[in-house]
Amino acid sequence: MLDLAKEARSYSTVALTTLAEITADPNAPHNARVSAASELLDRGWGRAPQHIELGGELTIHGGIDAPIIPETLEEWLARRHASLDALVSATRASARRDTGSTSH
Repeated sequence: MLDLAKEARSYSTVALTTLAEITADPNAPHNARVSAASELLDRGWGRAPQHIELGGELTIHGGIDAPIIPETLEEWLARRHASLDALVSATRASARRDTGSTSH
């Protein structure tokens, strides 16, 4: 069976050489040179980091008939954390009851 990734990697040297030639060719179209140079930089140094800002309002839909609750990301995370804490506490209490009832 053909390993497509392995086959594609076998052209790495040719592809890099082609990109370098296009980048250095003053007669190549400007957009081709920029594109080739960008690809070379991305392959050699990695893509530039992308920054994502979180914050503002978050709309949570609790179900079909639930009201829409606007809240900040921090409020939503705190509410989810509290729900998880309550679930863990209830699970532990249930486990203690089950352990206690089987020991008699």
